[in-house]
Amino acid sequence: MEATGLTPPRAERHGRRRGRLSGEFCTVEATPRDHWPKGAVLCVEVVHHPAAEYRWRFGESDPPNAAEHRWERLRTVAGVLRAAGYTVEIVERDGWRPGQQALRVARFSPAT
Repeated sequence: MEATGLTPPRAERHGRRRGRLSGEFCTVEATPRDHWPKGAVLCVEVVHHPAAEYRWRFGESDPPNAAEHRWERLRTVAGVLRAAGYTVEIVERDGWRPGQQALRVARFSPAT
């Protein structure tokens, strides 16, 4: 992830709200056990947050080229994680707006 520049320390902070990030970054969220693939010893979801110019804002349509940018960045992050030995799938989560995706990332024991 460090190689992609998508880690929070590299994201620029701005705005009046404390902790608001304008740069591009990813977060990792816990995945409920019942969503883990069979045999996984670890499973999380990685959520990509695009740079401010590509973010969707409530009540507005996507900025130009935003969907393509998000898709390319998801593929980049997925590639880095796969190269590190993780299994990665792209998922859409309930409660998100249509088309918004995350990466479900799993690690399996060597015997699996």
